[in-house]
Amino acid sequence: MSTAAPSLQYEVTKKMLAKRDANVEMQILSWIGQVLGEKVPTGPYEDVLSDGTLLCRVMNKLKPGSIPKINESGSTHFKLVENLSNFLRQAQKFGVEEHDLFQTTDLIDKRNIPAVTNCILAVGRAVCTERCKNVYRLVIVIFLSQCYLHPEYKGPYLGPKPAEQNIREFTDDQINASKSMATWSR
Repeated sequence: MSTAAPSLQYEVTKKMLAKRDANVEMQILSWIGQVLGEKVPTGPYEDVLSDGTLLCRVMNKLKPGSIPKINESGSTHFKLVENLSNFLRQAQKFGVEEHDLFQTTDLIDKRNIPAVTNCILAVGRAVCTERCKNVYRLVIVIFLSQCYLHPEYKGPYLGPKPAEQNIREFTDDQINASKSMATWSR
């Protein structure tokens, strides 16, 4: 029996796999197919997305003409990185926050697929506002609805509406009244 500890890479890979949700990945591929109006190629999630062509085509559907040149599958490694870079740049212009973007190596080298998933979900969130009223836990729901950042887009969207800012302002009387209330103390 070996007493050697598992390698750090093994632990990192194990942790990354635990972050993945096959159901969410399947729903993302379904959403991509609905946006494009065609069947998405079958295969592992990360392999289907790895060349960036589907992501670029989705972005062109969401924001027509945003990526004028898409390098097709089978292109050189540099061209595939260019596809992903173009998608990420346009996703940010589309309304995806910088912290929701992934690095090109996350997908090409399959280093951080959950980051890719989060980015695509952020693109879906950037599209529309409506969400399922019966959500008891975070479930990805695909609906046709009205869009909030891009009202010109009338297609399917992905995920729940992002939270909106809710600023509360109190009068001086309310603040003074709260000071006289009992507080928890130890």
